[in-house]
Amino acid sequence: MFYLFYTDNGVILSVSNSDQEEGNILEIDTDLFEDFSEGRKQIIDYKVIEDAKENGQMHVVPTDINFVDKFEQTKGQIPKNVPATNCIEFIQGSDSWRIKNKLAKHKASMLNENEYVREYFVVDESNRFILVDKFSLNLQETLTKEVIIQDHGCNKNVRLMCFDSYLKHVHTLEN
Repeated sequence: MFYLFYTDNGVILSVSNSDQEEGNILEIDTDLFEDFSEGRKQIIDYKVIEDAKENGQMHVVPTDINFVDKFEQTKGQIPKNVPATNCIEFIQGSDSWRIKNKLAKHKASMLNENEYVREYFVVDESNRFILVDKFSLNLQETLTKEVIIQDHGCNKNVRLMCFDSYLKHVHTLEN
């Protein structure tokens, strides 16, 4: 068993294979313990936060969302009509876009700690160089509710594009 010790505001103090210390303690897996103890990850670059949806559940996350190891969504077209798991889903209806948060708990919790405003471009399905419309969205808003954006080219044959993102995106058509 390995443990991580942290302050009330989530600052990580240390990692150990003993839980003898007082204070806030979180049990962690061997990989994370080894990453911190062997210096592959720096304690100062991470913090402990409470799950955005489940009280009492804690996660170790980067202090800055831009520190996440890799982009889940690369610059360009957002995949269309693919299975929507562990992602932000953009559902294109006849008169609006519905944006749903389908992220795993630890990724959703990172959004809870950081504003993450992204810009989306609505382009013609057959020619991505024809801009139909664009909109901005703070993905943090998707934690508590489904976000609805009226119009913005949703009634046309379009695709969505965006810049690199640490969160996976999926574009689906409403049936």
